[in-house]
Amino acid sequence: MYQQEAPQRKPGPMRSTVSTEYLSPEMTRLLSIAQRELDRHTSDHGTCTCCHRHWPCPTACLAASTLDGL
Repeated sequence: MYQQEAPQRKPGPMRSTVSTEYLSPEMTRLLSIAQRELDRHTSDHGTCTCCHRHWPCPTACLAASTLDGL
């Protein structure tokens, strides 16, 4: 039987699953900045919607690396 493909949705703002109660205020601030940058630097058909560079742009990569380190 024919299966209909799910519509492509643009991802919403990224929300962290990291509990910030054990982080220092500086780390909490860094986490917030990284989340905000990932929300701004999203892909639009292979181009960053914020800086118009090839996706993933350096800012999105840096923000993702920051979140991975937590």
